[in-house]
Amino acid sequence: MTPVASPSQTVSASPNLSEEKIQYVLLTFDGSYDLDMWEKSLEFARLQEQRQAPVHFTYFVSGVYFLPYKDRYTYVSPQGTGISSIGFAGDTQDVENRIYLINKALNEGHAIGAHANGHFDGSRWSMEQWNNELKQFETFLQNAQSTSGFNILSRIHGFRAPNLAINQAMYNVLASRSYSYDSSIAFDQPTLPYKSGEGIWEFPLARIAYNGDYSKKLIAMDYNFFVRQTNAQDILVRDTPQWNQFYEETVQSYRDYFYQQYNENRIPITIGNHFSLWNDGLYWDALKQFAYEVCGKSYVKCVTFEEVISDLNNNPL
Repeated sequence: MTPVASPSQTVSASPNLSEEKIQYVLLTFDGSYDLDMWEKSLEFARLQEQRQAPVHFTYFVSGVYFLPYKDRYTYVSPQGTGISSIGFAGDTQDVENRIYLINKALNEGHAIGAHANGHFDGSRWSMEQWNNELKQFETFLQNAQSTSGFNILSRIHGFRAPNLAINQAMYNVLASRSYSYDSSIAFDQPTLPYKSGEGIWEFPLARIAYNGDYSKKLIAMDYNFFVRQTNAQDILVRDTPQWNQFYEETVQSYRDYFYQQYNENRIPITIGNHFSLWNDGLYWDALKQFAYEVCGKSYVKCVTFEEVISDLNNNPL
């Protein structure tokens, strides 16, 4: 679906809000396996650049997607050896193609973060287990990029935990491995980025109203809409009445989330997507429509976490 102009939105800023305060919009992907989705997302960003409404994505990549299937037993997790809940890469060429596209993304202003490896719940992991998981992530990427001649590992500074499953051990290990930001925690309302006790910038996700209904709040991620709308069943067909209804409700939920902040305190907002085109691409189309509407607005920056951190170091919120 091609994004279209949005309905008129009334902007009535709070009298305490400086009109020049930046509204940051952080649009992210988890996992990032599918090569076609790499191409689609980068092409959309190029079109936005042509519209002078740039958007820079942050891709949280899973380490197992840099490990060819034949080498899967190289991965050792608390769940076992050679086990991943999201599979592995295909062959070596598949890995090289993914590295090529990541390098292209970095060159075009996007950012890459870590999403661990096998997408397991690490909320009960020890520091040793978290350290082993992230060390393997770095090893898988280092080995993959060496085969293709690219160097991306040094550009990875952020993290999002699979299943948003966190604990103190995770934060201790992130700090020890020099990660500078995390986006794994979800709060009941939009919250300003803050530095944890370990010195890591935390960019919380928020639970937002579903289509204006605050009694049906959900985390601003496509999977949560997928669960709410079809119980995580991939059953909708594009341009049917049900698909159109849920598409409009998803976009409107994002609009409300944005305008609540844009008209009030301009707390940065974060939306999480995956490379899975659930319900016939509904959530990818909704994200595109949302980005098309807001990323060209005055005092709005659709940027990466690293770009926000750079700004915050000079001008704290």
